[in-house]
Amino acid sequence: MKVIYVRSPQITGQDTTSFIGYFIVPCIFIMGKLNSANLNIFTYETKVQKIMLARCITGVALDIFITNGLRFIAVSKGILIFCLNPLFCAIIAAIFLHEKITMISISSTIGAFFGIYLLTLNRGQDSESSGHEILGYILVLGSAICYGLLFVWLRALSLFKINIFLSPFCFGMAINIQTLTLLLFFPDMMHISTYDSVDLFYLCIIGVTAVTGQQTMFLANRYAMASKMAPISYLENVFTLMADIWLFHYHFVSTDIFGMLVIVVCLAVPVTLQMSGKQI
Repeated sequence: MKVIYVRSPQITGQDTTSFIGYFIVPCIFIMGKLNSANLNIFTYETKVQKIMLARCITGVALDIFITNGLRFIAVSKGILIFCLNPLFCAIIAAIFLHEKITMISISSTIGAFFGIYLLTLNRGQDSESSGHEILGYILVLGSAICYGLLFVWLRALSLFKINIFLSPFCFGMAINIQTLTLLLFFPDMMHISTYDSVDLFYLCIIGVTAVTGQQTMFLANRYAMASKMAPISYLENVFTLMADIWLFHYHFVSTDIFGMLVIVVCLAVPVTLQMSGKQI
């Protein structure tokens, strides 16, 4: 996404999000039918429909926030902020699902906000760039909160033992409805006429990786324990940091590095305690 935003500044998060929907719906539909899954949400009970609606709204908001936020900030900073979602998930689950929360989660969340503050200190030289970067931090932080909320809805849906393909299929349909709404009523927010062949190539990569990411995570949960996968999933921070340096030649200052270390510690402590079997 960052590559295409740098190459074609007129393309926004609405454009990239739409391609996620284009790819998810047909791929999940085919896989669902091959597995004889019931993908018609209207055949499920009313409570499931309401939770699924909340799940779709949250998922679309998440994608809009993260895809637009990454336009304005370094991708390495963005992914670290986004990875705060387990902390927000714990807090939101305590509110909506009445799950227990301890001082470790609360302290880690507060510490993570301090780390985000340190990241925001290295901003653009002009006021317009600075304002855009602050907007980027807010949007990515909003996406992390939405991701935490999304996990709460998925936990609630799991109580009804719905088919695993239903949730991503409904999410993809929600994105396509959003795209169609924009095309009909706010066409200026979409920039289809400006796409060239290279843009389409990158946009298709975004769609393919969205589907691949969902299915590989599903298979990982089938064949391995979540506690063993969690530390591996955080390697994304390493990959995005390397990409930021290699592709965009981002210059990190001391506050960036210290802020990243604070966030990593705030993420690592709860994960480590969870793996040791302690309540967090």
